[in-house]
Amino acid sequence: VGDLFVLAPNCTFSDATCRIRTAGPSAVFQAHPVPMDSKYDSTFSKFYITFHGSWDRQPATGLKVVAVPFTKGADGAYKTASPLNTQRAYTHVFWNPDITRYAGNGPSFGSRCFGPAGLLFDLIRRMYMMSDNSTNGEVWVLGKYWVRCWGEEAGLGNMISE
Repeated sequence: VGDLFVLAPNCTFSDATCRIRTAGPSAVFQAHPVPMDSKYDSTFSKFYITFHGSWDRQPATGLKVVAVPFTKGADGAYKTASPLNTQRAYTHVFWNPDITRYAGNGPSFGSRCFGPAGLLFDLIRRMYMMSDNSTNGEVWVLGKYWVRCWGEEAGLGNMISE
């Protein structure tokens, strides 16, 4: 997973020269997720990505917001927390339950799907996700929330943790 290689090696350019001359990936994703926007959280510990996706492929992918965990290395540089050979370098934050119901140019009537596009954080760390729903356009607000149940706090949502 994530190996660098040359499609047509020759005497001047091989897999080895490719690895020497280029920087490899730090995370890999399934083919065709179509990232539309991305933002770091305020601590640079999570990198949020909107995947618009390909709902008409097998397997279908995308139509979700994911979080890629990052850590700060001893050198001060931020790096992905997951090893490169993992096939799941992210956690799902917000997703459609059945993306096969998405109908191309925005959700079909009754599909109940959103098409993640832009991201924005406000001053109190709520994430706004814009959907390119062609019928009415949407803005979703995602964040932590708590409710008081029987005198105790119960966490009902922890989609964005900082």
